[in-house]
Amino acid sequence: MVGRYIDVANFRVVEFAGGNLRPIRGAVTGGSGRGGHQGRERADVLVTFHDAERFVIEVKRITESATDAELSDSFGDQAGQYTLTGPPFAFLAVLDLTHWESRLPISASFWVVPWRVPTTDEMRALTGLRVLADVATPSELSR
Repeated sequence: MVGRYIDVANFRVVEFAGGNLRPIRGAVTGGSGRGGHQGRERADVLVTFHDAERFVIEVKRITESATDAELSDSFGDQAGQYTLTGPPFAFLAVLDLTHWESRLPISASFWVVPWRVPTTDEMRALTGLRVLADVATPSELSR
């Protein structure tokens, strides 16, 4: 099996097979095109499988509380646009910088909602993922 991961510290994509890690062509870099775009509020991640299938993960960060529905409304169209040239599903990953008293259970960390292509009314899927960046530690909760 061959897989890839992003080495964020060195801004490169690394491929692994059978326990061997080696750099591959491409990098996570700034730019204005699809995949690999990094900005102050976002960074898109391009994922490819054997150079055959590819999809993009739309990455956002929030500093104010928002429900999953609000995140889908705010950022879903940007993520959904990638389905026009790729698979019929989109991924939205949100780094939540608001303070939480506890971690979310896995069932509340992901959501899937329909996304409709505005020009054709064709139905696609939007999968959201929330990553909590500011969660109270057990010692904070015992004070």
